[in-house]
This record gives sequence, structure tokens and C-alpha cells, in this order.
Amino acid sequence: LTFKSASYGDDDTQYLVIDKSIKCDGDRHKMFKSYAILMILVYPVGITTLYSVLLYRRRTDIMKTGRDDDDSLNSIAFLWEAYEPNYWWFEIFECIRRLLMTSLLVALPEGAAAHIVIAMLISLLSIAMYMQTQPFVKDSDDTLASVSMWSIFFTLFSALLRH
Repeated sequence: LTFKSASYGDDDTQYLVIDKSIKCDGDRHKMFKSYAILMILVYPVGITTLYSVLLYRRRTDIMKTGRDDDDSLNSIAFLWEAYEPNYWWFEIFECIRRLLMTSLLVALPEGAAAHIVIAMLISLLSIAMYMQTQPFVKDSDDTLASVSMWSIFFTLFSALLRH
């Protein structure tokens, strides 16, 4: 919403859609736009990259038997402990999936039907990945993840029908 602007009436001045008191060519808007761009780099790109580096560097240790007893892995256990050893990378997939389902859709041009269809495609790819890999240590988590992915798909499908 920081980037969305529009002009109103005969005035060619661009105003922020979410707050029409802010002119988009003003210093305040430029500052917030710069801040938003920085945060886009820091959070979605930075966190996913950080997780990737942390997991990749320790992948051989994570795939070993007895990984739960390795104290040197405790600081990154939240990234891998729910997954089978061969799926040490699955949290990275999850980060990318969540980014695609949120950030990518916001970045696309407006058009609700197109957004829904793209989200459905991402959802179907996620379903296929979850069903094929069954990445979780607990079978109940695999089942829950699959049901959740199908739930997202059918929610999007019903939104498409209502559109």
C-alpha cells in the first residue's frame, strides 16, 4: 500500500490511496517508500537467505542419525527438527511458498480473478510437494499439512466461484 497512488478529479497530483492527505511526490512518502523497499529486502529476501545459509552449512550434520543429540545444532533446531533428515531444506521451501502466497500476489497488477488463479496454482504446486515428499517426522503433521493445503486450495476455489 505504500506504493499505491492515484489522482482525483481534475488534479494531476498523485496521492497515496490509503491516506489521501499524503502526496506521493512529497518527502514523507519518499521516505516511507525507501523504508518499505529496505524492509522488502531485509525481511522476505534476507530471512529466507539467512535460513538457506544456516541450513545449507549444517546439512550434513542435520542428516546424520542422532541429530537431536548434537548440541551444536540447537541454535537452528527450529528450522529442521520437525522435518525428516533428508528434508533439511523444507523450511526454505515453506518460506518461499508463504512469500509467493502473500508478497507475489500483492506485487501483481490488480485483478482479483488473476490473483485467485495464481494463488490456486501455487497452492496446487504446494499440495503436490507435500504429498510427494511427506517431509515431517510425525505422520500426523504430514496429514495435517496436506489437509491444510487442500483447505487453502478449496477456499481459493470458492472465492473464484464467487468472483
